[in-house]
Amino acid sequence: MAEPVRPLRRPFAAAAFTAMAAYMLFSPALPQLFGTGAPMVRQWTMFSGVGVGLPKGTFRIEYADGLTEDLSPLEVAGMTRYPVRRPIYRFDGYAKGPEGLAHFAAATCSTLPEGARLTFDGVLAERRHWTRMEAMRVCEVPA
Repeated sequence: MAEPVRPLRRPFAAAAFTAMAAYMLFSPALPQLFGTGAPMVRQWTMFSGVGVGLPKGTFRIEYADGLTEDLSPLEVAGMTRYPVRRPIYRFDGYAKGPEGLAHFAAATCSTLPEGARLTFDGVLAERRHWTRMEAMRVCEVPA
């Protein structure tokens, strides 16, 4: 027959569990509440970089003969879906500001026919806000 738990162990185990649960739940809030950090107190960083550098909108190829073709950001980057990398939610092809769209669209820019241009109308996700870009020329192939 199993020996019953001693009365002193049960309150100690409950107190230790409660202290550990409180630490895990509330320690990330301390730097935000008091403005300081410590090695034993982690900050909340979940999903802080998700979507940064990804354009949201429509890319348009304007051909020399006047025809246009609309493409999604995934089609322009030559991907079927955005890559998933954990724990870092970034990938090498993201755009760093408006000038980074050419890097993002490098796969499409290299295949544009002569006289065509690629424009972007939409927004670019940045750390604290969205940057609006209307009919911005991403790359041009000289005629």
